[in-house]
Amino acid sequence: MADEDPCASCVSMTEWIQNEDEGEECRSCLLPPVIQWYRDELQEKGLDNLASQIKAAVESGDPLLMAKKFDEVKERVPGNVKERLKEFDCYAQIHKGNGDGE
Repeated sequence: MADEDPCASCVSMTEWIQNEDEGEECRSCLLPPVIQWYRDELQEKGLDNLASQIKAAVESGDPLLMAKKFDEVKERVPGNVKERLKEFDCYAQIHKGNGDGE
């Protein structure tokens, strides 16, 4: 039995937030740890301007705006940082209750 990549089915954070189904675990409720992980990683890598942009999106209180900012930031960072941020997305998306059974 081959090991499957649990992150293979992950999508953009924007798509993930937009496609929340009734009866699923609250996706926007899973954003706080992702926000912290993004900010910490960006600050650790000296990308304080991008960390500030995440903070501004969070202050808006809009989960969709936050998700869009996560996706935008991923496109503006070096490859190794992008991969780490995608891992954070995956952790949120594979959290129990978020699978669609496929």
